[in-house]
Amino acid sequence: MHGDLFEELYMKVPLGLIVSSSSSGPPFICKLKKSLYDLKQASWQWFAKLSHALIFRGYSFSLNGYSLFTKFTSSSTILIDVYVDDILLVRNDDSELTSLKAFLDQQFKIKDLEVVHYFLGLEVSHLLHVQLVNQHKYLKELLSVFHCSSASPVVTPLDLSVKLTPTYGDALVDPSPYRRLIGKLNFLQHTRHDISFSVQHLSQFLNTPRIAHMHAALHVLRYLVKDPGRGIFFNRTQDFSLQAFSNSDWAGGPSSRKSVSGYLVTLGGSPVCWKFSEEGGTFGDIQSTVVRTQIDYLLLRRCNRGLCTDCKVIPSENLSTQHRLLVMDLEIGRKRKKRIEFGLPKIKWGALTKNTTRVLVEKLEAMGGMEE
Repeated sequence: MHGDLFEELYMKVPLGLIVSSSSSGPPFICKLKKSLYDLKQASWQWFAKLSHALIFRGYSFSLNGYSLFTKFTSSSTILIDVYVDDILLVRNDDSELTSLKAFLDQQFKIKDLEVVHYFLGLEVSHLLHVQLVNQHKYLKELLSVFHCSSASPVVTPLDLSVKLTPTYGDALVDPSPYRRLIGKLNFLQHTRHDISFSVQHLSQFLNTPRIAHMHAALHVLRYLVKDPGRGIFFNRTQDFSLQAFSNSDWAGGPSSRKSVSGYLVTLGGSPVCWKFSEEGGTFGDIQSTVVRTQIDYLLLRRCNRGLCTDCKVIPSENLSTQHRLLVMDLEIGRKRKKRIEFGLPKIKWGALTKNTTRVLVEKLEAMGGMEE
């Protein structure tokens, strides 16, 4: 470790190191001059020394996270992403990159792996005009562990004919394989947003998983067998626009009657952020879905602001009709919201304007879904 110590720490003499001492006196101990692994100060001291060196070099902490360092000049942009002692460099100026590598090697004796191909479990393939990020190796190992490498593929992550509930089927004798599989699928969805909903749905049964739940999780693996190399494409263009999409399956839970909401944010047409979550069945929960989407969107927009000037707002046509109703309702200043008794999907929606929204709100009031 390269971290410096400011405390006075001692340790026993390591095994295999021979030191001379009198038989009658106390045994020798070692006084540490540098930070070692497993010390509680180790991670902080290493990061403090690294950040001090980068700040001396002219870099600054990003407002979006202390593990990201940035340096902007009139002719170059350099980004440094740090994860413990793994460092990823992004640049548009080769001369500054070469100088930075020499500086880091002088300070810390780094190992230069050149163009990134594997970083924190993510595989990066550099193709013509695009870059593909996937977890092909990780998925192959996962399929092998659960003996699904040669399983027959399916076209959907979940079986549409099976409605899973917490009490559906017999309980598993040993729930640990199910929990381990869901944990691995949760990591896999970093590049496979197509299984995000399935993982969220199956995660509800981690407490007392049943045989049917395990079969559903293995069904997800059979879906992944079809195309293990699928991932996210990033185009090499100057399009850094952000767009957000949001929707809710209102009160769609078969047993809980809760709403499942989700959103997706794209950068230049490529997905960079997505999430599914289960909400309550109230109108305020639909509102929270939109607000949460907008918060994450604004955070990504702030992160993107240093790289581009073209950041689009959320287009209303990308939101569901229920969300457009909420946006219109907020615009006309209505604050009367209560629980809606699952009658909202029964209304035939058309083009929503402020006038038609008032009519729809009156229909909701007549249904008993809103009051003062």
